[in-house]
Parts: sequence; C-alpha cells; structure tokens
Amino acid sequence: MKKVIVIEDQTVMRDLICQLIESYVSMEVIAQSGDGAEGYELCLEHAPDLVILDIMLPNLNGSEVLRRLKTKNPRINILIFSAASSHTMVNRLLKAGVTGYIEKDAGL
Repeated sequence: MKKVIVIEDQTVMRDLICQLIESYVSMEVIAQSGDGAEGYELCLEHAPDLVILDIMLPNLNGSEVLRRLKTKNPRINILIFSAASSHTMVNRLLKAGVTGYIEKDAGL
C-alpha cells in the first residue's frame, strides 16, 4: 500500500483530496496538514511514498518544503497541487524534482 501525506491549507480541498486518495485500495492517507512546517515534520516522521503539496502554505511555503524533502530524500514522489500556475514557477518546480504538477482549476 502506498503511503500518502497531503499538505494543503484549504480545509475543504484537503478533505476532498484525502477522500479521493482513500477511494483507491492501493493508497492510504497516513497524515495531513494545513501548515508547511508541520507537513514537513510529518514527512520526516512518516516517510511517505507520495506527498501532495500546495505551494501557498503558512509558516513554510511549498517550494521550501519541496527543497527540504528532496534534500533529505531525492527519490520521494511529490505532486504539486496549486492555484499558482506561471510557466516560470512550473519550470522551476520541475527542475527542483517534482513528480508532477496539477493546477487547482483542472478538471478531474
């Protein structure tokens, strides 16, 4: 079973993402947070297979969470789920090693 951590500051979005992940029998949400610093610590504590990460987070932005996680474990899978969608930022995230990027206004 794949272990997933969701780091998203909007509660309704976080809840929906968690429900979607839990609908897959091969995936389990092991932790969730609305705060970047707390989410980073949860990742260190639980060693997830996948992190679903927003960019705009309180206390530690998603870009910094990404950088720190990739420094600790270059093989960690990180999916960015964000409303911020400039080409420059997406290219920078891809170069930083994200596994994927989904805009919040994309359809299912």
